[in-house]
Amino acid sequence: LKNAFIPVLTIVGILLGNIVSGNVILEVIYGIPGLGSYIVLNISQNPNFPAVQGVVIVVAVVLVFMNLFIDIAYGWLDPRIRYT
Repeated sequence: LKNAFIPVLTIVGILLGNIVSGNVILEVIYGIPGLGSYIVLNISQNPNFPAVQGVVIVVAVVLVFMNLFIDIAYGWLDPRIRYT
């Protein structure tokens, strides 16, 4: 059963990445304060490019660590997978 869970883990990782990046649309539509509404405010109303770059870096770091966690989980689920 562990071998069958690897494709499921891959899809879950992709979906979590979509959730993190889709947060912008959700926050703008429903008016929820957060990083998504902050980045849209700093792009559209008063251009503040360092703030936009900071949010992009935060989202990128979250996605990188999420992918790292999924790769580590591959090795934990299937001992045949070796990282050399």
